[in-house]
Amino acid sequence: MISLGLSFTDYDVLNAPVFVGLKNYQQLLGDPKLRLSLINSFYYAALHVPLATIIALALALLLNHVGNRTAGFF
Repeated sequence: MISLGLSFTDYDVLNAPVFVGLKNYQQLLGDPKLRLSLINSFYYAALHVPLATIIALALALLLNHVGNRTAGFF
């Protein structure tokens, strides 16, 4: 809750917080890096996580299929 309140202020460690309203959010929406970071987050969530899960499941099924002697090696 404190971080939400501080998001509406101009704050640094040395000075007292100064209320600026939505100015911080306007700066955020105007930042070109925001779009890139959202695209990267979507890419990671939509592609990397499912692919890593599928590969891990496939390896687990392969280990289950090869038998006890070989599975002990892995």
